[in-house]
Amino acid sequence: MGTLEKLQKSLLDHLQSLADLNCADIYAEGRNVHARGGKAEGMKVEILMPMPTSASKYAAGPTFSDVDVCVEVVCDGTLATNPPSLLTVCEIISRTLHKWTPPLECGYGKMTLAQNAPWKRGDAGNGKTKITLKFNAQSVLS
Repeated sequence: MGTLEKLQKSLLDHLQSLADLNCADIYAEGRNVHARGGKAEGMKVEILMPMPTSASKYAAGPTFSDVDVCVEVVCDGTLATNPPSLLTVCEIISRTLHKWTPPLECGYGKMTLAQNAPWKRGDAGNGKTKITLKFNAQSVLS
């Protein structure tokens, strides 16, 4: 497993461990997940694949010095009569991951909310709204 996949998995494990997010189905993009779409609250959190934004020119091999990690949050109000607030869930995730440090084996240091446009509102289809949260991580090797 590569460092980007390890980073994504550590984010998944971290968010799934939070009691504040037990209302949500939390999964990682690109993984074979058995628990998609099962919670009655209708909240879905997907950790997208980390995308490199710059490569280190000093490393001996291909090492990405900066990586963007996006987390998409969607609330399907048709599944629940009283779903949790989309804004509140996004705030919980933002608070949890801003200044969070993944395990050392991931190869990336402290994560921070993106300085510009940390949240982006979008359409998730079928009248659902999604918010995409953007975080930055920097390689411990750069």
